[in-house]
Amino acid sequence: MIPRRYHPLALTAFLLATGCHLTLAWASNPEPTAPLQLLPSPSASGVSSADAGTKFSKNVQAASQATQELQNGFSKLQRLCTYGNDIPASSSSQVMDVLAPLTAKAQSDLANVQAGLQSTAKTFSQSSRITKNSYCRYVPPFGPLAFVCEGFRYDSAKLHLASRDMQIITADAHQRLYLYEQFVKLEEQGCTRAGFTMKLWETETTFLWPVVLQAPVVFKTTLTYAPSH
Repeated sequence: MIPRRYHPLALTAFLLATGCHLTLAWASNPEPTAPLQLLPSPSASGVSSADAGTKFSKNVQAASQATQELQNGFSKLQRLCTYGNDIPASSSSQVMDVLAPLTAKAQSDLANVQAGLQSTAKTFSQSSRITKNSYCRYVPPFGPLAFVCEGFRYDSAKLHLASRDMQIITADAHQRLYLYEQFVKLEEQGCTRAGFTMKLWETETTFLWPVVLQAPVVFKTTLTYAPSH
């Protein structure tokens, strides 16, 4: 029986924030695509923390969609590649040797990112009107006293949205790191061209991982303002 080996062009493309498609294949030479736009510090650029947060949230959603496309691509390749293709054992075994220290470093960085995000969220909750006006959690949003708790509701909503994006960022990052390990296994089975997984990793470090690493700085900026009343 002839082994079924599918070219990476068959995989679903990444949908990036620019609206461009970056194929998972590496054999072809696509035109360079701009990475997800990293945001400068609002204080240095004149960009408000609200605008920075909104733009970064779009980056988060774009990266999340790319994560889903990567999962879909892996599932499709796994399903279609019923039989592997014979490749030199020395070539296949080197893939994980090269990728393992890179993903280990990424896991360590991700742990630091998570700790930073949790600290930022906790600090904002304690210093904002969420804690100062904690009684407002018992005040109905509509009624004669609703106006007294407008600040509480604003800060609560702000923290909720930020926490949602924090969770998306870290969950997606964990998922992608896991998927690269699975892609290595497929490559070792001969389901992809040699070097395919490393090309995926290059895409990760160029387009997606910068969003993860920038998250603590962005959220610390957008969650620093806590009114005193």
